[in-house]
Amino acid sequence: MKALVLAAGKGTRFTSSRDVHFGSPQAPAHKCLSQIEQRCVIEFSLDAAIEQGVDELVLVVGYLAETIRATYGDAYRGVPITYAYQTEQRGLVHAMLCGREALGTADFWLFLGDEVLVDANHQPMQQAFDEEEAFLVCGMVPTTDVERIRKNYTLAFDENSRQIWRLVEKPLRPFTPYIGTGHCLFRNEILRYIDLMPNDARTGNKELAGLIQYAIDVGEKVLCHSFDETFHYVNINTYEDYLKLEAVLIGDLVR
Repeated sequence: MKALVLAAGKGTRFTSSRDVHFGSPQAPAHKCLSQIEQRCVIEFSLDAAIEQGVDELVLVVGYLAETIRATYGDAYRGVPITYAYQTEQRGLVHAMLCGREALGTADFWLFLGDEVLVDANHQPMQQAFDEEEAFLVCGMVPTTDVERIRKNYTLAFDENSRQIWRLVEKPLRPFTPYIGTGHCLFRNEILRYIDLMPNDARTGNKELAGLIQYAIDVGEKVLCHSFDETFHYVNINTYEDYLKLEAVLIGDLVR
């Protein structure tokens, strides 16, 4: 089992909002390397992957790629790192495609370098993947914040079997109280569906929700897992998101 960690984006919204916060343009920085309590943001994903026993980390890099490579080198906590490069920013699924060669034939965890789930338990996902012979297990977070769902993707599923039947990217009218996350577990065969799936009509890119929906539509067994125990979830799009996460981790916000 490998882990595919996506960290290629430039993070324009993060950089511009950070500059506004400080009142002047700051030096170029990668949001995945922003430190919170002596820990880089991307390390939440790297640590989660290692806790699941992966034997290799595949980092897809692009913006400030050499800075990330200089930071982590060839291994993290003893687990080897292979780097793949996304030279053109065309979304998450395209970034997955860039890591295809490095993944080889291995099944893999997917993590986003700028997405943090604090105290999330991934073990039930691995258990469902193995014991129920799932093609894919998708992590989700319950929420009452409709605006947060609109910025991500949502999903509908059978309460008993946890089998997903519908996903929508950035829904205008969210139909379930769940945010779909980038924390997913895939059979390697998902990579061949990337070439077959259509582009999203609104974004023009191949989107993660669309890829998972394609797997469902062709008959694959796709399950979900709710991170109900997670006390904080954030996709760091802006510097304000980073500050909120920092406040949570140092105890300034009530869990």
